[in-house]
Amino acid sequence: MFDHIGFLVSGKEQGQICENADKLNWKVDKGERRTFIATPYNFRIELQTNTDVVDSLNSQIKLQELKLETKKAGLESDLLTLFGKSMNRVYSEIGDVVTIKEAVINNLISSPIVDPNGVRITNK
Repeated sequence: MFDHIGFLVSGKEQGQICENADKLNWKVDKGERRTFIATPYNFRIELQTNTDVVDSLNSQIKLQELKLETKKAGLESDLLTLFGKSMNRVYSEIGDVVTIKEAVINNLISSPIVDPNGVRITNK
């Protein structure tokens, strides 16, 4: 079940993003280890500042694009407001459910697959 997208950010970025979320009237739940922001798109955004939760910051395997299905328009512009910069690797299309449709991953050593949740995973 898809319920959130996580972003690794610095402490300074986290503070600014939380301020921007307040301006959008989005609920911010700041925790000791991570912060969650509730969006009007029926999923949350996780802000992670702890690099120890990332497998390897030096890995060549990187998420390049993420395509979501949402029930309402405006995600890209709201992400621009939230992060203060374009999140041009996150795209959305309007549909009947809120889910991840496709993840494009750089340097993945496998052919395109569809995971058990129906997410298409491709290599770039």
